[in-house]
Amino acid sequence: MAFDAHLEKQDLQGERQRIVCRESLRSYSSIFGERKGPDDYSEKPGPVGMRVNPHICAILAGFVSVAATAPKLPAVPPGGQPGQEQGDGGTVAVPVMFRLRDGVRITGALTSWNGDGFDGTFGRRRWLELRPDDAWRIFRRVIDEQSAKDWIALGRMALLHEGLERRAESAFAAALSLDDNAAELIDNVRREVVAIREAARAQADAAAGFARATESPEAADWPTDPWPDLPPEGIEAARLALFTDAEAVLTKAGLTIEPVESEFFIVYTDASRAEAAKWAVQVLDHWYREVLKTVGLAENVNLFWGKAVVFIFEEQDQFRLIEAGTFNQLVPMEQVSITHYQGPKVFINAWRARDTVELEAALVRAMVRGVLHRFHSPARLPAWANEGLPEYFAQRRIDESTYAEGNRPQALRLVRTGYPVPRVLEMEYRDHTWPGPEREGEALGALLVEFLIKTNRQAFVEWMKAAKAGFDWRDGLEQHFGGSIASFLDRFVKFYSVND
Repeated sequence: MAFDAHLEKQDLQGERQRIVCRESLRSYSSIFGERKGPDDYSEKPGPVGMRVNPHICAILAGFVSVAATAPKLPAVPPGGQPGQEQGDGGTVAVPVMFRLRDGVRITGALTSWNGDGFDGTFGRRRWLELRPDDAWRIFRRVIDEQSAKDWIALGRMALLHEGLERRAESAFAAALSLDDNAAELIDNVRREVVAIREAARAQADAAAGFARATESPEAADWPTDPWPDLPPEGIEAARLALFTDAEAVLTKAGLTIEPVESEFFIVYTDASRAEAAKWAVQVLDHWYREVLKTVGLAENVNLFWGKAVVFIFEEQDQFRLIEAGTFNQLVPMEQVSITHYQGPKVFINAWRARDTVELEAALVRAMVRGVLHRFHSPARLPAWANEGLPEYFAQRRIDESTYAEGNRPQALRLVRTGYPVPRVLEMEYRDHTWPGPEREGEALGALLVEFLIKTNRQAFVEWMKAAKAGFDWRDGLEQHFGGSIASFLDRFVKFYSVND
């Protein structure tokens, strides 16, 4: 080019300064005055034609010296190395200035690039880390304009940035003008970008679902769509996938634990294998079958997606680290177990707690939440029932103990001292009224569920199915149990005022 020939005749210092000033004009046109087009200044040799502010050039000259000290490279086309297929990037020596998306400005020497990013004296940077205009400007500068693949790579980068769609189309048009066969490659790029964006959205949704919070996972907005049935081969594939998921959790925490597997659960614990087997079979499997009986299913029905994964740790610190590091959840110090969900998958995390009964009741509670997640649809029952059924079964496990009481005495005391029970029915996760200042919602919820099951177990099951299908739970309660909610609560209070 005429301009390049002219530059070769100048002294090294003048050449460096003009490179810096030309780049600065392209990057900061607001500082140097009106800019007519992307390449106007490149055809105006000399500092006068470039209308450069000499003070700015002096400030920027230091950064160009970094590029000047870079190792000498063999002569290569602008888009790549000798013998390298175009569109795959290349090795260059280009002084650059750019801004990251957070506004940080970086200067240095770009030494190599490819479709995903570039390297230089500033380390590795991905194109998507840059502000869109700067990414386009630098990428546009390093490609070989005679390479259709380079233009396609530029278009791909532009499509991945929000706001550069028109420029992407211009890059694709340039590729087609050079190679009639570029259309297929461009179509592939478009499909790839769509897949990348969909994956990014899914990842963002997953991250939002597991945002570190103190709010219960039960509070999420769960749909009423019924779970699809898994064929036998699908159940086995799901089971194998769960092993992979669980091992990823443990690897992230720096742990290696061999699982103990029962009919419905995969248990990982740093306690003894004898205890693991007891928790898997005598606690989880046993009480799972009790839940199945209550909801009218055969005791061998597997509601889980494959199985449910259970982590039980000796120390509370490890339990809380898994919560924060894997599930992004901050749990209260008094919490012993929690149930998490990833789509159809159920994960239970727990720690040993103060005594055996407390741990086993907590495991039962978490397991029932998992069953409810997989019962017909992921839609939740109202909070008092969604938590009441797990508490009901946890209380049954506690009732087997000779010394633990659970929260039943609290519920009976509230009923007999005139607590306004209708208030519990109005408590919700989302407005943070659940479970009440003294956690009375959990105690009374369990007692309410017990009363419904005692009154008419089949009606209770049908009511659950209707509520999880999206029907109003209040209307359903009146329909399946007869009479108004007020009359139902009146019967409830009268019964437990005299019965334990």
